[in-house]
Amino acid sequence: FQASCDEFQGEPLWFDIHRRMSNRGVFRDCFSFEDLDAERQPVPKLGVDAWAPSNAHLLIHGAMHRVAHGRGTHATRLNWLYDLALLFEAMDSAERQSFVHEALERRMGAVCAHALETCEAGFGMDFPADVRDELMGQAAREPAAKLLNAGRVSWALSDLMQQRGLGGKIRFAGELLSNRLR
Repeated sequence: FQASCDEFQGEPLWFDIHRRMSNRGVFRDCFSFEDLDAERQPVPKLGVDAWAPSNAHLLIHGAMHRVAHGRGTHATRLNWLYDLALLFEAMDSAERQSFVHEALERRMGAVCAHALETCEAGFGMDFPADVRDELMGQAAREPAAKLLNAGRVSWALSDLMQQRGLGGKIRFAGELLSNRLR
């Protein structure tokens, strides 16, 4: 669902509203809005009522987003990677531990490690080996890890298999076919 306001400081203002953090099946249940709200942080520069997810949640979501958006085709977008590098570098050791714990709990360790390895290669960011090793420790059991370098067919199959019920799978397959025929 997208909505727009007429103007905001002379420019159109768009809202992209989601029921879930991702429409990709493998990421669908990574976060609930209640999860994010429970550990939110204030953003005083935006006002007393402005809040954002915790830095750990922001980093996990950013790592997920770069893979999920375009089914991995936008994984090297400079602006997304730079944001992730800045977030990781700004974290103190306690925040990094919270990030690693949350990433592993949500079965996103490999996705996060992949993002931070890309940041390290691109920006010379320090990505400590112990953090990398801890994030990769459960990669074999993480469904998203198999999709990090997957092509369109693997993504389509993953999305198909993540649909709920036979009816959901049939509707999704129909959407895939109708989009392919256009």
